[in-house]
Amino acid sequence: MIRSIAIDDEPLALEVVKLHCEKVPGLKLERTFLSAVDALEYLKENRVDLIFLDINMPEINGLGFRQFIVSDIQIIFITAYEDYAVKSYELNATDYILKPVSFERFYNAIEKVKQRQVGLNENQLSKVSKAETIVVRGDKKVYQIKITEIEYIEGQKDYAKIYLTNQERVVIRESLKRIASSLAEHNFVRVHRSYIVPIQKIVSIYGNTIRVGSREVPLGKVQRNVLLDKFKQGGILGDRSA
Repeated sequence: MIRSIAIDDEPLALEVVKLHCEKVPGLKLERTFLSAVDALEYLKENRVDLIFLDINMPEINGLGFRQFIVSDIQIIFITAYEDYAVKSYELNATDYILKPVSFERFYNAIEKVKQRQVGLNENQLSKVSKAETIVVRGDKKVYQIKITEIEYIEGQKDYAKIYLTNQERVVIRESLKRIASSLAEHNFVRVHRSYIVPIQKIVSIYGNTIRVGSREVPLGKVQRNVLLDKFKQGGILGDRSA
């Protein structure tokens, strides 16, 4: 279901949009607004996928309105003027329709909305997949490992052992340097020349040892200072030395 609103200071223009929306399956017009300001107030509390938007309006120009809303809401500009077409596409508008709006032209615009919506959903799924898992090859198999299940990674020359929370381990042919670079965005840090750990899995630090989940790994002197500085930036309760 595509949830939409329409904004235009002409009541008749809104009525045309409403009639067209009623003819398109899977498209729901939630509200219509004569005022862009009222629409902004509505959007603070309500989520929509699409906005039908006039350009020449009092209070807030339709082109200016775009900057006040989240970028993933699609926009179809509906206006009596050709002059703003180029500018509208610079604002990533899905379509630009000239008044009077025929149903055929309106329907074609909605098809563009659907196509873009599919593309956005696929992109979001791809991001989720990349964010939650890594794919590695080891032991003549290909593994997809949840990042949250990694306790730590140990490097041994050209090989690395990935230790998981279920006590299993996966051995892969890869340098620790490259692994550290790949996982840096997920808050994995190198705590020793031979070990990488996820910061969120660190249970305790004592001396030159880190407890990560159910295991212990060595902590280099330099890396210990860097790690403690990271924790101090967030504040350490019970530390009255600062």
